[in-house]
Amino acid sequence: MADVERVQPDGFTGTYSTPPEGLAVDPATFQQAAWWRADFAAESFEGLLGRLAAPAEGMTLPQGSRTVELTIDSPRGAAGLELRAALRRPDGSFTSTEPLTLAEGSHPYVLDVSGGTSLLSLTFEAPSTTTHTRRMLLMMTGVRLDGAPMSLAGWAPIGSLGAGGRITPASGGWTFTASFAIGSALVAIEPKPVAVPAIMSSDIAQQEPTTMQLRIGDRTLPIQRVGTATSFSGIAPGTPFIVVSGPALFELQGAVPGQGGRVNEVWTHGDTDPTAAIQAAGFPVIDLLSARTIEGRLDEAPESLAVGLDAAAAIAGLGLVIAGVTATLYFAQRRRDFEFASLRAMGAGAPALRGTIAREQFALIGVASIAGVLLGDVVVRLATAPLLRTVSTSFPTPVIVIDVAALIVALIVIAVAATVAAVTATHALLRSSISAVLRGDPE
Repeated sequence: MADVERVQPDGFTGTYSTPPEGLAVDPATFQQAAWWRADFAAESFEGLLGRLAAPAEGMTLPQGSRTVELTIDSPRGAAGLELRAALRRPDGSFTSTEPLTLAEGSHPYVLDVSGGTSLLSLTFEAPSTTTHTRRMLLMMTGVRLDGAPMSLAGWAPIGSLGAGGRITPASGGWTFTASFAIGSALVAIEPKPVAVPAIMSSDIAQQEPTTMQLRIGDRTLPIQRVGTATSFSGIAPGTPFIVVSGPALFELQGAVPGQGGRVNEVWTHGDTDPTAAIQAAGFPVIDLLSARTIEGRLDEAPESLAVGLDAAAAIAGLGLVIAGVTATLYFAQRRRDFEFASLRAMGAGAPALRGTIAREQFALIGVASIAGVLLGDVVVRLATAPLLRTVSTSFPTPVIVIDVAALIVALIVIAVAATVAAVTATHALLRSSISAVLRGDPE
């Protein structure tokens, strides 16, 4: 099974007929749960997903870390803000420390980071959303991790709902110029994030730069294109899309307490239905889409019924054809016996007769085989479009996939059967009595 989040990215500069869609996937599990077609991209599916691997975000905490200490000089407007540290636990989940309320003036604060493996951010949250833009200077000094100096060099403000700011070195510490936007309630700083790797559709790749800033959820994130595809599993054909690394996205979203990424889909491949396991874990299953359901709709479609009736009629017709051809061949064979007896009477040798029969049979069987393959290809192509229109699920334009191994086996069987038939026919014709055949009626 693979955990997937369907996201709605925003912030593109190009022009698109339909809004781009997005998926956040874990490259370690997605390949086993998703389907793929080789014509979706020039690169293999495994190669594309491998490019989604990204380094861990945040600042790694030494094992056994307990506290982050710092002194903050807060102006009057910052009084009441709640200071938290966002952490990643060993199991990959996210949490935050208990809030510490800022007071006006210079005061020390101690954050309990025990149980965390990475420090994702330091956040300052207002009791309510702001009704007007405002800026404030927060002077942070004496930043320490378990008593050892801790540097904020390379840290950057988090862009969330228009909020942001700037962090700069200052005497003995750092100055965070926090900017609240209308409707925002939180400002934060984090270790400068690595751009989230993403696979993009061809139309997005043509209109957007390789590295861009996109808004996913409440955060504006750096996104870097690492691969391109024309279509992708789970995305309707013709829809612009972006597929990002789920672990990288969740870590950046987890840096904002309460805003972590939420898995909203579970994909699986095979006969096992994950519904019961998902419900047993306490999660509701709102909708289910399965290949079996789609196949059932296709089976019930009028076009499928028509194809089935056509197949039954074709099989019945084939039986009549076989009977008719058998009767025709009986009289035709008598004609052939007369022709070959005449050739033998005129001195034609056995090698010449064998060559004639072999060329004739292989030409007939070869033409019939090629015509059958081409006819089957045409019928499948004509039946595909009406069938796909009968289901609500969108599919990329189908392609005809030939089972090369089965085709080779079929051709070998045909060749062997034709050879046996030609040898048997030649043997029978050469052993027949010339006088007996010529005395008979050739017709």
